Amino acid sequence: MVYLMSSGRKIRFGRIMNYKDNRSVIIAMDHGLSDGVLEGIEQPSETIKRVIAGGADAMILNPGIIKQNSEIISRNLGAIMRADFIFTALSPSKKEGNDVIATVERALRIGADAIIVNGFIGSENERKSISYLSLLVDECDLWDMPIVAEMKPEGVDKPWDAKYVKVAARVASELGVDLIKTYYTGDPKSFKEVIDSTPTPIVILGGPRLDSLLKVFQMVSDAVSAGAAGIAFGRNIWHKRDPKPMVQAMVDIIHNNIEPKEVMEKYF
Repeated sequence: MVYLMSSGRKIRFGRIMNYKDNRSVIIAMDHGLSDGVLEGIEQPSETIKRVIAGGADAMILNPGIIKQNSEIISRNLGAIMRADFIFTALSPSKKEGNDVIATVERALRIGADAIIVNGFIGSENERKSISYLSLLVDECDLWDMPIVAEMKPEGVDKPWDAKYVKVAARVASELGVDLIKTYYTGDPKSFKEVIDSTPTPIVILGGPRLDSLLKVFQMVSDAVSAGAAGIAFGRNIWHKRDPKPMVQAMVDIIHNNIEPKEVMEKYF
């Protein structure tokens, strides 16, 4: 997949994906738009600095946060710009559906290395969401900008079930995205089925914050062993925790193949 990219796209994608092992430690901090001021991201600049100190490859950020922290991000971190919007903490409706908040051209102007948008499969807004994603893929092709699709099955009891994740990931791959962010299915065997049926690299999302660090680390280790290209975690990194050692632990598991228990002993 990497070798079919244009040179500009390869360079940008290489800022968010480590070409040595084709894996990435991505930290999501785009929650301020939808969830407001959460504990751990009250001061975005400080959180970004701690994430960089931990050795992350990239962060998912809203356009304004990238602009405000360009000097910190420059040369230290890949920037993935959130290009769509679902709802704010004060929205009367929490139905899944996305609208544009930024263009590919804006991503280029502010120095982003990629954009990310949601793809809602199985929702009432599926046609609009997938059509929007497809149009952005086309625009990204025009500008040689990598695009990440955050694929979430909707309208089902267990959206992380392999049969749903497999469909969601394949839809994104069929549309031509460069990287997919989606659920881990809960075990390496079923997740490998998703990996094997998806021609595009997949990073797993973190979901709700887990209280057990060992469970977090084991999930990441299992996902990588099944073929995941890394993580795109938010709350499990910075919510009520110091991001630096959390990121260091993820780097060791994902890039250095260190066992979860060893990581626990090393950093916590």
